[in-house]
Amino acid sequence: MSQHSRSRSISIALAATLVVVACAGAPSPGSAPAGVILTLTAADIAYQPASFSIAAGLPILVEFDHRDAGVPHGLSLLAGPNLAQVIVAEEPVVGPVQRQYPIEGLVAGHYRFSCVVHPNMVSDLLVGAD
Repeated sequence: MSQHSRSRSISIALAATLVVVACAGAPSPGSAPAGVILTLTAADIAYQPASFSIAAGLPILVEFDHRDAGVPHGLSLLAGPNLAQVIVAEEPVVGPVQRQYPIEGLVAGHYRFSCVVHPNMVSDLLVGAD
């Protein structure tokens, strides 16, 4: 394996690392519940990681790290039967760019992040009952 291939493999592996960070500390009585930060990377016409798992009801901040230079990617969050219900639909942006998208807490179920421009770009979001 060449040095370039090895470096590219390491870069892809790093981009694929699931980053789910629970906000520090338990909420005090009367305060908002802790949330999660999900880092979703768009690189090489693919979303990384392929899936996330989080608890239900927590506020979510999606940190969208779009690394494909000169390429448009959109961000949608789909739910419901056959993942046909659109929960979030953000307009495509041309990379590289970083955006943050807040999402209110979700009920337990299966959701999917999808790119409106490239339908093969998906990342599943599994929201648990607790």
